[in-house]
Amino acid sequence: MPRSGFVGPAYQLDSVNADCQTCINWYCETVESGQGKGPLVFRETPGLKLLYQLGSAGIRGITPPLQGRTFAVAGTQLWELYPFASSPNCKNWSLALNVNLLSDGTPVSMAGGPTQLLIASGGATYVFNLTNNTLTDITATVGGTVSQVGYADGFFFALFANSGKIQASNPLDASVWPGASATVVSVFPDNVLALTFDHRRMWALGTGQTQTYFDSGNFPFPYDIEQGGFIETGIAAPNSVVQLDNSIFWIAQDKRGSGVIVRANGYTPTRVSNHAIEHELSTYSTIADAVCYGYQDQGHSFYVANFPTAQKTWVSDCATQMWHRRAFLDPQSGSLKQSRAQYHSFSFGMHLAGDPTTGSIYQMSTFVYSDFGNPIYRERTAPHISNEQARIGHNELQVDVETGLGPQPPLQGQATPTVITLADATGGLWDISVSDLGVINSVISGRTTADAISLILNDPAGNPWGIVPVTGTGILQPIAAAAGTYPSGMFFYSSTGKTRWNLLLHLEGANVVLDTFPLGMVGRGPTMFMKFSDDGGRTWSNEYSRDCGQAGKFLTRVRWMRLGTSRDRVYRIYVTDPVPWRIIDAYLYTDQDQGPTSRYASEMRKRA
Repeated sequence: MPRSGFVGPAYQLDSVNADCQTCINWYCETVESGQGKGPLVFRETPGLKLLYQLGSAGIRGITPPLQGRTFAVAGTQLWELYPFASSPNCKNWSLALNVNLLSDGTPVSMAGGPTQLLIASGGATYVFNLTNNTLTDITATVGGTVSQVGYADGFFFALFANSGKIQASNPLDASVWPGASATVVSVFPDNVLALTFDHRRMWALGTGQTQTYFDSGNFPFPYDIEQGGFIETGIAAPNSVVQLDNSIFWIAQDKRGSGVIVRANGYTPTRVSNHAIEHELSTYSTIADAVCYGYQDQGHSFYVANFPTAQKTWVSDCATQMWHRRAFLDPQSGSLKQSRAQYHSFSFGMHLAGDPTTGSIYQMSTFVYSDFGNPIYRERTAPHISNEQARIGHNELQVDVETGLGPQPPLQGQATPTVITLADATGGLWDISVSDLGVINSVISGRTTADAISLILNDPAGNPWGIVPVTGTGILQPIAAAAGTYPSGMFFYSSTGKTRWNLLLHLEGANVVLDTFPLGMVGRGPTMFMKFSDDGGRTWSNEYSRDCGQAGKFLTRVRWMRLGTSRDRVYRIYVTDPVPWRIIDAYLYTDQDQGPTSRYASEMRKRA
């Protein structure tokens, strides 16, 4: 049974007939031993668990730990986050100090030093003193509109909006900004859009070029132009630059074009994106609003690019250099939107993620299997299966997914409701069912007399009773029946198919009473859905589901048989259940595998 190249990255071209692979909320991991079932495995992307609620305005930034403290900005408010075990879990410093930050709805820029936090927000600049917990507006002191800030080698730095001017503070003091301690980037004519620091180098990124600076110890501005640090590539999205994997990443542009994602290899931008990602970005009305972050988890370093206008999130894994998409399944619209994690900080031993649409901060973890209670939609569209347009018969598809990982108690399933038809004394027919709460219901039936049955149950003493509806009302009552061997109860699935009940008799003094006894909910294993396309991924078949095994059912096989023929077949699988979803590969039997000595024929003989 040959492999079908099932586990792989997202790679969908503008011509889906050439390649239409999707990979949503899964990422590829290399099996480094080289001796696993396959070279790659799909791992589930992390879910989100709500930890902090900072009002209703969206999160605009989170700091990394500063002297063991973590801060976030939500709307116009500056908050401090405490370890989740402490109480209270966060503090609104803006409210406590009666100082609100200006907000234009865009991300804030924050830089921390040993005793201060510098904040650029909505055109204003602030200093939060970590020693005495005061927040001061220093916009007039800085003397201009600051777009981004940074910290390196004991100095705070401020990039002025719509200019090439960068100013430095006094050493270790973000409240003092000498006017002479400034430089204007003149090696290229465009404005500087982004300012970042890496390996003690200052990077000034413009619309078409970039220049690096080093700490020369000069006075009054401590940094000088670095010879050999001029780069003929600029930046398309000011908030896309991220320090990650011992380098920096950003969405690049230059005088020749835009929309290539790069990382710095020394001072040489190296392409990280591929043609599929670059085509995708070219379809967006803007990429300038991209907000990106990086994080490392279980040895994978991820560059996460959120595009708020396009409502898309694309992620590159430095470990495999493969791309995947992350998405939030909107419960109102049912559509996929950008991930709700847009800002990141690794604090208190957890990955914290800020929500740009609300004041929520989540724990982001691969051990969380939902997005704050909402299902995570995971999808894989596999490569084309085609052999020079020859017609291929598809006999069996098996997905090698890790089964038996359903939760305990199991996921709620749904069975076909049980309905029986009983006749009353006048010959009227009644359909009898049981509700989810165990209430016996009876309604006038539209069935024929041939559908009616006789229901006789034994009471606890072993006496038989016939169950009949009361004429004209449908209420059930036991009536003494002839002796015989009868069951003590009748099994019912409820009218929704979600619960199980036993209809039985019990004694209350001299009376025989008909009642229901709960047998629990209808359990199921996690479900995988499959569709296929025979026109290159443009239209799709009906969906076909398979149970992936309740807890402990590790030998469950997930396969589909008799899938017809096609000249060009594309398979898609998708899942939403809150369990670990790990996929090793998928295997496909086709009629091209058949023959007297083929593996397919051998397998068929074994099954026979």
